Amino acid sequence: MAHMHQIKIGTEKIVLESFYDGKPVEIKLKQELNPQKNAELFYRKAKNQQIEINKLRETIRGKLAEIENLEKDLAAIEIATNFKELKKDSVPKINKQQLKTLPYHEFEFKGFKIWVGKNADHNDELTLKNSYKEDLWLHAKDVAGSHVLIKYQSGKKFPKDVIERAAQLAAYNSKRKQNLCVL
Repeated sequence: MAHMHQIKIGTEKIVLESFYDGKPVEIKLKQELNPQKNAELFYRKAKNQQIEINKLRETIRGKLAEIENLEKDLAAIEIATNFKELKKDSVPKINKQQLKTLPYHEFEFKGFKIWVGKNADHNDELTLKNSYKEDLWLHAKDVAGSHVLIKYQSGKKFPKDVIERAAQLAAYNSKRKQNLCVL
């Protein structure tokens, strides 16, 4: 923001001095945007990045708690002298509400995860709660069917054969799967 007066509309990149260490920093800009819009874009990206970092930290805390519980269970298993003792101490009572299944089936193809919604409610949950803007979303055209997501991998483009496989899954999990022809 302090250097906005140095940036002209249509500039592709600019080298500025960092406020933190005085070293030059090259910043790539969108030529079609004015300096103010470019700055807004960077602020929005930084905000989204911070939200994602917070979500990842929350996930890490949850996983660490899960590891701690598993280590306790493992210690109980190692101490147990017979099956009855083990069953009595370490098997928690689980009701059906605690067993929440994932809203999707997961497939892996050429290192990419492909998620396929199980039903209409799960499609909504998959698309609205389990997807990110970088993921690729597919659906069979003009027919009811499962939502399909290809999970984004940082720095990788979606290969054509992975997209084709996801499209096959979308077609197979649609109401017109009986109309499919094999090529």
